[in-house]
Amino acid sequence: MKNLYDDLSFEDRETAEKLKMAYMQDEGLPEELAEARALAEVNRLAGRTDGSFEAGSGTRDPD
Repeated sequence: MKNLYDDLSFEDRETAEKLKMAYMQDEGLPEELAEARALAEVNRLAGRTDGSFEAGSGTRDPD
């Protein structure tokens, strides 16, 4: 299984790890959820997306 941190720079990995720990300690989130939330936040701040919300090529505006 691919590590979710593989595509991040060292600084982004460090930030994501700190956020993950904070989400676990401060909000009591389970590790998997805290990691996903931290990665999403790091990607959002960097202006990146994972493609989850992109419209497909066959999508068109309603008339």
